Amino acid sequence: MRIVATIPHPIVKISVFQMNQKFLLKMELGAYEQTYKLAEDEVSSIEQLQDICNQDFMKSVLDRFISMRDDFEKALSASNKGETTA
Repeated sequence: MRIVATIPHPIVKISVFQMNQKFLLKMELGAYEQTYKLAEDEVSSIEQLQDICNQDFMKSVLDRFISMRDDFEKALSASNKGETTA
């Protein structure tokens, strides 16, 4: 796997990797990350990947990070109290 680009964003670190005829669009924020895998034939260029990271998509990404944090904090709190979740 090799990094082929970074996409600027004021909050999220966005890296583009290339591996096994796929692009991986990796979003990182603190301890959390999201990765989107796309076949190389699904996108025509790195610029298209940049276009994908538009305002609407990035709002969804940020909302998902908030949900991930909330879910993890809830699970961690339950674990620290000795609770189990099904």
